[in-house]
Amino acid sequence: MIRQVVLMKLKEEAEHATSEHNGRLIQEGMKRLEGVIEGLDSVQVWLGLEFDRKYNVCIVNDFVSREAMEAYGAHPDHQKMRTFIHKVVEDDRPAFNCIL
Repeated sequence: MIRQVVLMKLKEEAEHATSEHNGRLIQEGMKRLEGVIEGLDSVQVWLGLEFDRKYNVCIVNDFVSREAMEAYGAHPDHQKMRTFIHKVVEDDRPAFNCIL
């Protein structure tokens, strides 16, 4: 199993919406990928809008294998989410991948 952790900082306003609204859209959109993308075992999205000034979104994805993680990156449904995310978050999105 591979775990991917990605941290993000939402823009205060983007795509004509608040950071809170866009955070919820990320949360809902990422959860919809479960069961759609083969090998994506689970998705968790936490919002810390009022707690952390540096990052306020944490996405944790679990994949059944490295190959599944690589396929996820190219999957059209993930690419749609990625396009939206790039519009509403700051450029710095540190990610950490590890084997469980």
